[in-house]
Parts: sequence; structure tokens; C-alpha cells
Amino acid sequence: DMAIITEGMAGRFNLTEGQAAVLRRAAEALAAERDQLRKLDALVRVGQESRVILTEDELLSHALKRISDGFGSDAVRIGLLQEGRLRFPIGLGTKVMWEPTNESDRARAIATVLDSLEMGRVADDHVVLPLTVKGRVAGLLEVHRERGRLEDRDVAMLQAMANQLNADGVLTITSNNAADTISVV
Repeated sequence: DMAIITEGMAGRFNLTEGQAAVLRRAAEALAAERDQLRKLDALVRVGQESRVILTEDELLSHALKRISDGFGSDAVRIGLLQEGRLRFPIGLGTKVMWEPTNESDRARAIATVLDSLEMGRVADDHVVLPLTVKGRVAGLLEVHRERGRLEDRDVAMLQAMANQLNADGVLTITSNNAADTISVV
């Protein structure tokens, strides 16, 4: 971890306590920048893949992989509205079982997404974002950070990723050999 590395460097180079503190802050800033770059790379990849002709399942699977790559250990899943019911397909989640959460807060957040197309926040570490097709909710992106809170910049990045998947004006659902596909308009 960063503390062990900076302590080792401080001892090896006979740094003062103040110099070691500066080194520690610089290492933490570098780690935060690398984390942000990983998330930005995921955003770019989701955007690139959403502009290619893919089946809905392929697009969502690729997007889940990219979001998961960008957000590391955060639990991510995609829920789809099918026949008026919200379903969470097994292949569209990074964890088979989610940790128990406050179900009433989660239900309220999901209702917010379904009713208003706005993000719903379950808690500081858990958000639900709408996925839309032609201005109507088609599903949602749910992200839960098991350790710590989802910072505002992380939520903004997740909103941008959800927007990349939204089919408002950029993508349209078409029929191709009896299979639903998502393609560029």
C-alpha cells in the first residue's frame, strides 16, 4: 500500500517527516489520478461501443465489462424493464449476490428513476441511474461501493456512462433478422 512504500522511501533516502508527508500526498494524488484515468478510459470505451451495431445483450454486456473495469471492486448491475417488470438478468451484474441494503431506500431510489428519469441515491455508497430509449425508461444502472462513499465525480462519471447507453437521438432499436439490435442513426 502507499503508506508502506512512502515509509520505505523516506527511510532509504533519509527524508525528514515533512518531506515524507509531501511524498505521501504526492503518491496519493498520483493514485487518485490513475484511478480517474481508468474511469475515463471506461467512459470512452462505453461510448465507442455504443456507436457500433450490436445486439442489445452484446451492448449491455460490453458496457457492464467496461464500467466494471473502470470502477474496480464496485458492484455494478443493469436492470431491464421487461413486460412492465424490472428484472436483473444474471449476466448483467458483477456479483451474483449483493450485500443486503436498506430495501425501502433502494425501492424509493428505483421509483425515482422509473418515475422521473432522474438518478436515485440509495445511500452515499449506492446509486441507481436511468437507461432510456426514446425518452422512456428501459432499465437502470445500479452501482454500490462496498467500502466508502461514491464521490460526486464518480457519480458524474457513472451518469455519463449511463448517458452513453441511452438511446435518445443517438441510437435506435431496429429489427435485424428478428433480433433486436442497437445501431447508429
